[in-house]
Amino acid sequence: MDTFQVTPVAPATYKTLLDRLAYLAGYWRETKSDEVKDRYYMVLKTLLELGYREWLDVESELPHQHMPPEYEQLIQEADALKPPLE
Repeated sequence: MDTFQVTPVAPATYKTLLDRLAYLAGYWRETKSDEVKDRYYMVLKTLLELGYREWLDVESELPHQHMPPEYEQLIQEADALKPPLE
């Protein structure tokens, strides 16, 4: 039986993808282009598939209504794990 082994992702890979997201988010804010949004989604999906589970910086996000459902699900899961405020 084959075993599945996860290869760790180098931090530089995450940084490169995060930098690309920030660039695309800024470019989308200038153009409102569907093509740019599609590229943004592709990069974000790649990050998530590689195991990235952190909140994005505000400048790396699109407006809420344009963020893909995969990221919204990640945020909801993170919020569910937060301890309640006292």
